[in-house]
Amino acid sequence: MQLESNRTGLSLGGVALLAACACGTSAALGRLSGSFGAPAVTAQIHPFFVLAGGALVVVGLWPLGHIIRGLSLIGVALLLASEIITPPMSLHGASHGVSDFQIVGLFATLVAAVLLVAAFFRAYPSHNPKAAVTAMSGAAMAVGCNCCLVPMALTSAFHAALPAELWVTKTLTIYTASAVLMAFGLYRLRGPVPALMAVSGLAFLYFWLELPYSSMPAIMVNGINVNFVIKYPMMFAGALFTMSGFALAFRPKELTARDSNRMPAPAFGD
Repeated sequence: MQLESNRTGLSLGGVALLAACACGTSAALGRLSGSFGAPAVTAQIHPFFVLAGGALVVVGLWPLGHIIRGLSLIGVALLLASEIITPPMSLHGASHGVSDFQIVGLFATLVAAVLLVAAFFRAYPSHNPKAAVTAMSGAAMAVGCNCCLVPMALTSAFHAALPAELWVTKTLTIYTASAVLMAFGLYRLRGPVPALMAVSGLAFLYFWLELPYSSMPAIMVNGINVNFVIKYPMMFAGALFTMSGFALAFRPKELTARDSNRMPAPAFGD
C-alpha cells in the first residue's frame, strides 16, 4: 500500500512540476546566466522543466501496465517535441500570427494532454468515470500558462477562431475554465473538500504568475531581478496543493475488513 502511495505521489508531483509555469523562470535564468557570460534563451531551458515533470509522471505510472506506460511515454514525448516545434513564449500575446509549422507543435501539445489524461484515467479508475474525466481534463487545461504548453495551445486555437475577442488569449480564461471543470468533477467524486483544495491551489498558482515582479521588492544580481527564485517554488507549491485535492478525491473510501480482504489494492493508497 505504501508503494502505491509513493507511485501516486511521483505521478502527481510530475503533473505539479508541469503545471507550475516555468516560462518566466526559464527566461530569467537565461538572463542571469548571460550576465555571467553564458547567455541562454527560454527555449533552451524550459524543456528541462518539462523533462523533469514528465519523467516523474512516467516513473509513477510505469508499473501500472503496458497501455498506461505507453500512453504516458508518448504523451511526454509529444510534449517535449512540441517544445521544439513551438517553443514557449513564441506565441505570447494576441498580435502574433501562427505558422503552419507552429500549428503542428500546438496540435502535438493537445494530443499529449489527451494521452496523459487517458493514462491517468486508466491508472486510477473511479466509481464515477464521467466526473473523473471532467476533473482530469480540467487539470490538463492548466498545465502551463498562455505562453507555454496546454494553455498556450488552447488560447492560440481560441484566438484563431475568435480573433477580435482578446480575452480568450488570457491565462485567466483558461484557468477559470480549468477550475470549473476540476471543481465539478472532484465534487462529484468526493465532495467539497478536494474541489476546494484544487481550486484554491490553482488560484494560488495564478496569483504567483506576476506577484514576484509586480508587488515584491526587486532582488538584483548583476542587474537581473532574481525574484524568480521565489516565484517558481511558490507556484509549484500551489500546483502540489491542487494535486493533493486529486489524491484525496481518488483515494477509496474505507472498506470493511471483510471487503478489504477480497478486493484488490487500490491505485491510491492511504
